Amino acid sequence: LDSRMFCVRRSLSSHHCLSLIPHTVSASIPNSVSYKKSLSHIVPYCRLPLSFPRVQQQKWRHFSGTAQYYPQSTSLHEKLLPIKENIPMVPYGDADFVSVCKSPFYMDRTQYIPLLESSGKVLVFLRPRRTGKTLLIDTLHKYYDVLHKEQFTDIFGHLSIGENRTDLANKYLVFRIDFSNLNTDTVDDFKRSMNDKLNTVIRDFAKTYAPLVSDLRSIELNVRNGVDSFERLCGDVKRNGKKIMVLVDEYDNAVNRALSNMSSDLEQYLKGSQSSSAQRQESIFKTFFSTLKSLTSGGAVERIFITGVSPIALNDFTSGFNIARGLSMDPKFAQLAGFTEDEVKRLLGVVLTHEDDVNLALSHLRQHYNGYSFCAETDDRMYICQLVFHALEFMRDLAKLPTGGRLLDRNVLPSEYAMEVMLATPAGRESVEKLIENDVLASNISTEESDSVAGLVQEGCLDETLNSGDLLFDSPKSAFSALAFLYHMGAVTQGVHSEYVAAHVNPASSTLFKVPNQVVKKLFLDALVHRMNLSQMDFQRLRSAVEQFAQYGDLDDLCKCTEHFCAMLKGPDMKHQSEASFKMLFLVPLASSRFAHQFENEKRLSRGRFAKRVDLCVSFPQHGNLVELKDVRPGYLRLHGEKYIDADAPWDDIHEFANDVHRHWKQITQQCAEDAPVETLLERCALEVKSFHGKKVQWVPIRQEWEKAKNQAVDYAQRAANRHRKPYTAHVAMRIGFFTVIHGVAGKVKPMETSE
Repeated sequence: LDSRMFCVRRSLSSHHCLSLIPHTVSASIPNSVSYKKSLSHIVPYCRLPLSFPRVQQQKWRHFSGTAQYYPQSTSLHEKLLPIKENIPMVPYGDADFVSVCKSPFYMDRTQYIPLLESSGKVLVFLRPRRTGKTLLIDTLHKYYDVLHKEQFTDIFGHLSIGENRTDLANKYLVFRIDFSNLNTDTVDDFKRSMNDKLNTVIRDFAKTYAPLVSDLRSIELNVRNGVDSFERLCGDVKRNGKKIMVLVDEYDNAVNRALSNMSSDLEQYLKGSQSSSAQRQESIFKTFFSTLKSLTSGGAVERIFITGVSPIALNDFTSGFNIARGLSMDPKFAQLAGFTEDEVKRLLGVVLTHEDDVNLALSHLRQHYNGYSFCAETDDRMYICQLVFHALEFMRDLAKLPTGGRLLDRNVLPSEYAMEVMLATPAGRESVEKLIENDVLASNISTEESDSVAGLVQEGCLDETLNSGDLLFDSPKSAFSALAFLYHMGAVTQGVHSEYVAAHVNPASSTLFKVPNQVVKKLFLDALVHRMNLSQMDFQRLRSAVEQFAQYGDLDDLCKCTEHFCAMLKGPDMKHQSEASFKMLFLVPLASSRFAHQFENEKRLSRGRFAKRVDLCVSFPQHGNLVELKDVRPGYLRLHGEKYIDADAPWDDIHEFANDVHRHWKQITQQCAEDAPVETLLERCALEVKSFHGKKVQWVPIRQEWEKAKNQAVDYAQRAANRHRKPYTAHVAMRIGFFTVIHGVAGKVKPMETSE
């Protein structure tokens, strides 16, 4: 073996392979032919696959002080970063405090425990999804549980609270319940599921603490009333001189899902109907929290800590539970959930080797992940924990920064019920439209209400004002309720947008909210727009669109319906998209209409081996309409002369590029008059299409592709008119990048006069 040994490192799908490759290094590493030949001799001894052509084409650079070579990349998504060896597993989605607290990725929050104890006995803490609330619940569980007293030093000894242990540590029997997995299909299902959940938790509680409370060995459960079982449990605990700490996680999850499923019952209840099913649903939920309240006054329950996302359920269905103190907007707890920027930098230092790469990655994550402000009195901007872990896991596995679609983690997306409730009223849809246009919202309230509304956020009263009545039904507070709901869901946060303020808002009388970061804008707003488009889609409109085209030759509504269907496409669906699949979006409604016997697919217009065929044709005795379809895939498009996507790129990146094309087209249409012809829009459009002339590839304006399709459609229409001796109207429909459908009339032709 040669004395010069170099370590070549490559990141694979889920781990890193390290191999020693002997080679006599020349000055021209690795472009020499001898390099390839020498590698061929030692390939059988390597544990990682080598692609010689790719290795030869790459340029390499050497990091000083190490024996590692990395490909030199020019773009951010290709730049490989040197990462440390033996990096532990990133605790993505892990909420077990005992295992997470030993990880270098854990950020200590135990210093807040004394503050929580001094803040009150019944506390409510609300934050958006995936900010670490369940881990916080598990932290409190391990800290206050009497059964973990012997393990206190092992669990908390290395943390802040280990040196400042409070008197209440390991003093309680912990009753922990999670409402996130209840069945809300019907009201009866909800009631039955909640009773079963309570009895299951009570049974586990009794089994766990039976050695300390002898009465729990013979506890009787009421299978039809879980709240009654809970009262019996607390009575047994009290008789034995013990105290209970209740931890409720995701308290609002099930009820908020029920709101979107049973809006009619909810409306009857809010209007005063005592016989509605929502009243029965409310009773089981309200009874549990009312019982908790009664048991804190001389009962076995001494402390309660509740987490959730939205205050709607607490305000609407637990009106008897008015003893809780909200911590969501308290400045002291602004950093209780989520990561600060300093903490994100420390986490990056666990993965990356060089300080420059840490700063580069931090700048990248700041742009896409940062921006949450949970308190008006502080300037702290928080990061969502799971998004940061998603990025760290990506860097750990692939040794590069996540970009494009790889930045997105759809587990952070708000739940289905949140988007259903958000789009339930015109005020909610209007708020979404404003966010899409400006990235910022203002509480545009009348002058007499402006002072109180501005105080809602600044004084922490937002939790007490949001209710389902104002959100789901038209009321004077609907607009602000929609905005507040977006705030709690994590779609907007407090902030200032100087240009928008100067043009539209009086800062003295308005509270401003903005989209926190690019990932939230991509995940949440795109999902809301997608659902909003689908909610506007109905069969009556589709039938009307088919009739408008078949009878009057108006393709506008049918193309809009088709564009709505295209908006449903996801990454895997795009793999098989083609002009044929685009045609199916027209064929299905036409074949299902009363004009099914009058339309033809691939109508033959000439004879021979290379017969002319038109994509769609609808024929009537006196006239006909035909449509020529074109599908331009993202891999053949270029935006602004520089941005394009490879056809073999990941589907998330292709999806993002198609969305960019769609947004660009919408921007062009908004800048032009409503009745502007499609040719004018295409002239102003910055889209180019890949054109092939033999082996030569050129980028041409998309209008050239449009004109080619128009000429072909007119030619087909003329052939059809001559053959059937009646006038035909030629239409062109073109899909650009999956999500944009444009259309226009190519021409109207009459049969040509012939001598025969």
